[in-house]
Amino acid sequence: MEFGYRYPILQSYEGETSYPADLMVRLPNRRSVLAASEMRTIIRCIYFKHYLRWDRPFLDSDLFQKREQLINGLYLDQVSQIGGNDTFGTHGDNRPSLRDRRPSQQPRIGPLLDKIFGPKLPRLAVVIGLMLTSQWCLGNGWLLVPFALVVAAVYCLAEDSPNSRKLFVAIIAHLSHVRPG
Repeated sequence: MEFGYRYPILQSYEGETSYPADLMVRLPNRRSVLAASEMRTIIRCIYFKHYLRWDRPFLDSDLFQKREQLINGLYLDQVSQIGGNDTFGTHGDNRPSLRDRRPSQQPRIGPLLDKIFGPKLPRLAVVIGLMLTSQWCLGNGWLLVPFALVVAAVYCLAEDSPNSRKLFVAIIAHLSHVRPG
């Protein structure tokens, strides 16, 4: 890219305040030209979100203020080189990266289910599977009527929280009123 980028000195404030450097960017979709607004955004991010942000924990307030003035001056100098309609061509390796070579992947079902149902889904699936297997082994279709209450009761036992214990007691109280016919 043809732009006179300068990086700030890192340690001492004696002598030069910045040095020339090559600014390397990777543009999406194999683009090779940066607009002026994109260049200003890149420079702002590098100076303020990278250099200044990472210097803060290591400098006392006086040195940090001095560093902030240096970064502000460099930023203003760099931005003054960029006109409103300028574009900046890039050059370099134009081969696609490994990321570009991989086919786009559809979202995986497992992580989506985990986001929707959380860690309780496998436990609930096991409980439902055990109850359906028990009902199938008994061979009685009418056992599906209390199925939901039994699944909820077993799930409450597995959850083992104060609220789940209260719900378990309420379910047991309702199950005790059911009389086989």
